[in-house]
Amino acid sequence: MNKKNKRIKRILIICAVLLAFVIFMIISANSQGALHKVYNVIASPVTSVQKGFSSLGKGIRDGFYYLFHSGEVTEHISELEEENAQYKDIATEKDILERENRELKAMLDYKEKYTEYDIVGGEVIAGDLTEMFNTFTINLGTSDGIKEGDFVVNSYGLLGVVKTAGPVSSKVVSILDEQNKIIARTLEGNEMVRVMGTYDDEGGKYLQIDRILDDTNINVGDTLVTTNSGNVYPYGIKIGTVIKTGEADGIKYAVAEPVADFKRITKVFVLTAKYNPEEE
Repeated sequence: MNKKNKRIKRILIICAVLLAFVIFMIISANSQGALHKVYNVIASPVTSVQKGFSSLGKGIRDGFYYLFHSGEVTEHISELEEENAQYKDIATEKDILERENRELKAMLDYKEKYTEYDIVGGEVIAGDLTEMFNTFTINLGTSDGIKEGDFVVNSYGLLGVVKTAGPVSSKVVSILDEQNKIIARTLEGNEMVRVMGTYDDEGGKYLQIDRILDDTNINVGDTLVTTNSGNVYPYGIKIGTVIKTGEADGIKYAVAEPVADFKRITKVFVLTAKYNPEEE
């Protein structure tokens, strides 16, 4: 075969390829045609390869951008981290302000409601909340007017009673202690019961409710508050919420969750009587 024939053959091949592409373009315009499906089968792998190269190209472009603009990227990341830290600081300040506002409101409420008591604010400085002992120490003592028998509260409710008062600090027996028995009433039905500390096998701290008479109506969700029985506590300070009721050997019982989270107590108020009724 001479050179002229080879050249003609190459031209014919090129023309055939071009004609085939033109035909496929025409077929692709008709999405309902049978041959369009064949076109899709052939074109799909090509499209996938194109997408792959497109993603690879984007990754390469991003890599080159970071390579030549790493300073800008690092600075932007630092700005975002700083903004995130500021948001966290704002959230922390908001929580602190809300807590302080709640504590201030609680103190004002106590002062307004229990005018026969002086109210002194302090902080917990040590704690011994174990299965055997349920006490904590506050930074208030006799120099602040605190005496044995005064009771301690926070913004949520009753915490305990002062067991020993030193010059600058006092030890408080919490309501979780088994020896600290409290006569209480339900806020909903005004039912009188006795409350003392208890714990379960997992170490959870709860309040055991006993002395429930047969005709006493106590239900899950009831709120326990102090009663002025025995002139120990004034009426109405929250103690806990009933979470379980039952009966064992024909005796009714109930379990309550303390209103305060003793693991997170920081601020406290001590209510100390302005006068001693026994001195009258």
